Amino acid sequence: MSLECDDCGEEFEEDDPGILVEDGEQLCPFCNSEESD
Repeated sequence: MSLECDDCGEEFEEDDPGILVEDGEQLCPFCNSEESD
């Protein structure tokens, strides 16, 4: 099943490595790694 990134709108798979899916927030691997600071 595809998910859509809340940040960039990119589609990704829910079993992709490096994604964030929690509390109604979902980020693709790229945006999830960008957000860490």
